[in-house]
Amino acid sequence: MDRIKLNDQQPEFVFTGSEERMNVEILKVILKEPLPGKPLLLQILDENNFLLYEKFLIPKKSDPIAVRFTSDPEIPINKRFIFHAFLKLCVLAPDDLPYSVEVEFS
Repeated sequence: MDRIKLNDQQPEFVFTGSEERMNVEILKVILKEPLPGKPLLLQILDENNFLLYEKFLIPKKSDPIAVRFTSDPEIPINKRFIFHAFLKLCVLAPDDLPYSVEVEFS
């Protein structure tokens, strides 16, 4: 598993296709500095800027008896994307407010 950090200054990451990597599975998004009351938006776009996937990053209330390895809210994604040239992952904030997230993928 790998992680990338995105924020309001660097809101996107590009996965480049090669013989070794032509797919990626986005496992989860960890909200390091979430926006109070306003959800972030995750978008996955292909090389033609076609929207493949979109999800508002709204953390669910955690179960009080659940074992947590971190205090940061996590949003599960668990989606695999197959691509040829590249795949662009974007996290967008309303009103260009500051934020920080980590995206875990394999």
